[in-house]
Amino acid sequence: MTTLAAILLGAAPGYGAGIAALVAAKKTARRQARAIEHLREELQILLVQQQTEYRDGIGQMGENLAQLQEGFRQTEEALHGRLTSSQRAKAIELMRSGLSPEKAAASLAMSRSETRLIATVARFCRL
Repeated sequence: MTTLAAILLGAAPGYGAGIAALVAAKKTARRQARAIEHLREELQILLVQQQTEYRDGIGQMGENLAQLQEGFRQTEEALHGRLTSSQRAKAIELMRSGLSPEKAAASLAMSRSETRLIATVARFCRL
């Protein structure tokens, strides 16, 4: 056997082990690539779910805001037509000075029913 043949036969097990290691590394790389792709798909699904939840939450907040604004508008409208405490005090003062509820209502630009109610409550409170 020649020296070259002896070297090749002696190196053959090392080459075989090297080739086997390369094949195993390539299989591991493919397996890891598939795992990474699977994780990427799962993350994409989670991201879409989170976006949907956030959109739904924002939509709900918008609806709640609209309801609050409507309630505020209704409260403002209800309070706009009501008597203020200074108007009530003036009406009581006029009626205590001897004016009838109807005349007090006319002088303060109030409804007669409101001044009558004020007069009734004032009389009740004096008792």
